[in-house]
This record gives sequence, structure tokens and C-alpha cells, in this order.
Amino acid sequence: MKKLLSCLLLSVILGFGYAQQSALPPLDLKVHLSVSPNVSRMLKEIPPDSVRSVMGNLPFECNYVVTLSDTVGIDSIKVMLGSAVGSNNIVAKSFAFDGATTHPDGTTYSRDGNTVRLYLGTFSGLNSYVAEVRLVDTSGNLTGPIRVIR
Repeated sequence: MKKLLSCLLLSVILGFGYAQQSALPPLDLKVHLSVSPNVSRMLKEIPPDSVRSVMGNLPFECNYVVTLSDTVGIDSIKVMLGSAVGSNNIVAKSFAFDGATTHPDGTTYSRDGNTVRLYLGTFSGLNSYVAEVRLVDTSGNLTGPIRVIR
């Protein structure tokens, strides 16, 4: 009986440890595209009927805001920005969770509690896009993706 209880206790402890390492998928993804103030001022001088054609060629700064359900067991955050689902023809990057805040390529990472902010760079021609985030847990497993399609 004592061995049975010991085995049961050990399996509960090991099972709890495994559950702790599996990252949960992100709860929410918001994509923020913004133009610089200089470009915004320039847009005021463009005739209203020309704004739509000009907007497709403007450079936009791209920021992801990712809301996590939990931060336990996360090793890294994989992001993609592409022109179609599964495409990363615009950007594909992996950020170490709670790693460096500024990277040589100009991208940035910051976290406040369960909110992660990622600056991906400046891109033109983002009339339509697919943004995607997946988490990688400490065992190397990927969570399901969360996407924004515009």
C-alpha cells in the first residue's frame, strides 16, 4: 500500500511538472500599423480622392501586441507577417521570451505581465496581410497559431 501511494504521488508530481512546461497559445493578437508624423503631415496636403492610392505605398511601422494567458513554460515567440496564410514573405522572426529587448535588425521586444509588445520594422504595401504568432515551450513544442487577417 505504501508503494502504491508513493507511485501515485510521484506520478502526480511528474504530471504536474509536465503541465507546467507546456505553453498555452496566446489569447489575443493586435497588429498596429502607424505612419511617422512627417508622413501624416504630408497626407494632409494630398487631395482626398488620391489618398487611397498613396496609402498602399506608404511605409508603416508594424507592432504586434500579444496577450498571453500564462507565461509559464514559454521559451520563445515566433512571429510571421506575410501576404497569405502560412506565408512569411514579409518577415519571420523568433524572439527569446524575456530575452534581449533590442536586436541588431532593429526589432524590439518588451513585456509587461501577460502583454508582449514586438516592433517588427517598417514595411510598405501592407494593404492586406496575414499576421501570425505562435509560442514555443521549453520542450520545443509549438502552440497553435493566432492570426490576424486583413
